[in-house]
Amino acid sequence: MTTATQSEAARQKAEAESFLRRVQVEHPHLLVLGYQAILNATVLGMKELEIYNDNLTEAKFMAGLQHAMTTGVLPKPPVQVVEVAAQPTPEQLEQDRLAKEDAERTRKANAERFKSPRHNHAHDVEPSKKNESKLNELRAKERCESVTGRTHAETEQIRKLFVMKPGSSEIDWAATEHARLRIAKGNLRTVDYRY
Repeated sequence: MTTATQSEAARQKAEAESFLRRVQVEHPHLLVLGYQAILNATVLGMKELEIYNDNLTEAKFMAGLQHAMTTGVLPKPPVQVVEVAAQPTPEQLEQDRLAKEDAERTRKANAERFKSPRHNHAHDVEPSKKNESKLNELRAKERCESVTGRTHAETEQIRKLFVMKPGSSEIDWAATEHARLRIAKGNLRTVDYRY
């Protein structure tokens, strides 16, 4: 072998190594096949495209490689699924914002409220007027239901007594309690039922 042939072979080998380095970067999925299989398939692709000759360039090599993948001689690169995060709707954003605010408010209230292991009721949040009236109504209902007469029959009669709020079908527990207590103490012996 002459030196010209040897230098030409060395140049072609260096070019082939350069092409294979590009394959490593751009098509790493092909490396499992081995370099010889990649080269053989690329040469086959260049021959089918009729661009294979002694003057091998990187562009011809890559064209042959691409043709080999297109025709199925070499596997195509795996499809990478890019998941696009769904954009939240304005309602979801508002719900998230309100949930964060509520969580922060609860966290602050609990941090203030539970500074010691014992619960201090002095730190409880003051009930609003609406909550206070409901609380008073519940207390009146409990007291009202605990009113008893001197006998079982009298207790049954007392428990049948209810005072309604004017213009509605709701029970006025405070007035009911007052009326039941009056009957239980004997201040009022007769009950006027209105139907």
